[in-house]
Amino acid sequence: MTILYDSNDIGKWNDGTVKVVTDFDDRFPEPFENGKGFVMAASGKPRLKLDGNGIGTLEADKGHGRMYIDSVNYKTVTEYELRFDDDKIDTHTCQTQSRHQEGGDGPNRFGGISHMIDRKKKKCGSKIEKFHNVHIKGIEPKLPKAIGIGQWIKVRLTDIPDEEEKSISSKMEIDFNDGNGFVDCVEKKYNGLEGYMVNERSFKERSYTWFRINNTKRGSISIRNIRQTTV
Repeated sequence: MTILYDSNDIGKWNDGTVKVVTDFDDRFPEPFENGKGFVMAASGKPRLKLDGNGIGTLEADKGHGRMYIDSVNYKTVTEYELRFDDDKIDTHTCQTQSRHQEGGDGPNRFGGISHMIDRKKKKCGSKIEKFHNVHIKGIEPKLPKAIGIGQWIKVRLTDIPDEEEKSISSKMEIDFNDGNGFVDCVEKKYNGLEGYMVNERSFKERSYTWFRINNTKRGSISIRNIRQTTV
């Protein structure tokens, strides 16, 4: 197991600096090293509010606000703590192994492995985004437990692509901080994929992880203790 990055790497979130980032953190000049720094993107004028004590609050107006972390990721475990700050957020998504912004033909801009938590409908889910807004349908089972506003939970995502088999195994686990540890939420194996979706070379050249909110009014989630490791 190799640690790819953690919260200190991507923005020195614990260094006492209070700031609001609307484009990229200027303490980390572009182009970023792997796992260093982050970029805000998508609709709703997204911003990340750093409290200086390790918490980043992703806020946006109506839209699909995102925080992108440049992190070459292939066969990874992504862990973070998550809090829904208000009832304006419809869903939260964490997308791994993404090349969404790379341009060119579809095979050059694989959307990624999508992991969804819907607090209101009490669902979790996964799917594959072939490229922008073109998906391979996954599953959306019920959450094992409800998630309250202001409640911190721990999320663990395990993604294992197999280039030879042309498959991706994806799993989401959540620790609801009730003393029972991590419980399984979603587990799905996607078979018969196109080669570019599991091409190790391309993802190790450039790929990223992003965190998103979907909301109809201004709302936010908070994130802390992000950590990504190889399987």
